Amino acid sequence: MTSVESELREREKELDCLYHLSPLFTSYSGAEEPLLKRVTLELSKAMTNPKALDMKLKIVREGEQIVGQGNIFTTSRLNKDEKLVLYISFFNNEDILVPREKNLLISAVELSAIAVQRLRNEAAIKGKNATLTELLTRLQNEREKDAETIQVKIQTFLFPLLNQLRQILPDQNQILLSLIQTELENLTNKGSKLNSLLGILTPREMEVCSFVAKGVGSKEIANCLNISPETVERHRCTIRKKLKLNGKAINLQTYLINL
Repeated sequence: MTSVESELREREKELDCLYHLSPLFTSYSGAEEPLLKRVTLELSKAMTNPKALDMKLKIVREGEQIVGQGNIFTTSRLNKDEKLVLYISFFNNEDILVPREKNLLISAVELSAIAVQRLRNEAAIKGKNATLTELLTRLQNEREKDAETIQVKIQTFLFPLLNQLRQILPDQNQILLSLIQTELENLTNKGSKLNSLLGILTPREMEVCSFVAKGVGSKEIANCLNISPETVERHRCTIRKKLKLNGKAINLQTYLINL
């Protein structure tokens, strides 16, 4: 094999090494130790004489003494307490690395440190997401428990009271009692569908909508809210305008029911 062919072969080995290292540096998602072992394996195969040396890539804490691993070739800082260290042992006690191999090793160690930091950041984010998910689940369970408690109290105390009021209040108040019962039922369900309009309508317009959705006429609404029927009609016109129903053949009650 000529020197040119030998040089080309070594270049091919380095390119192959970079090809296999790239996904490890950018998208590997396993543990740190297997990552470092795979990086070391690919680097060893890229050397001119891989059988003449032994490499180990280790995470070392500040002040920690590592023996029996070989000579420190290069390091890259992970944080103030840790660094990534590449140890190399030459079996014939002679440094046989050429400059381009040394540059490859130095760059690979720096990129490996970045990959380790990426893995740790991703693990931290997953941990926070898991904690947040657990918290949201706990809050949802507590909300459901509270809803059950409220539902029991409403059914045990408030609904019987409403039934008693129905027997003694005049007819013009029956509509209001029905509306109160509906709103109480919404407290323990998903809430009124009209809640989607809270950011669009005023509180008084929301009250009018609650009656309209139940099919209550303007006169009855006026009696319940202690306002004139004309005022109710103005509210209805304003509601249709805000909901962009003007000019459309859509009944307001039908629209509210189908929210």
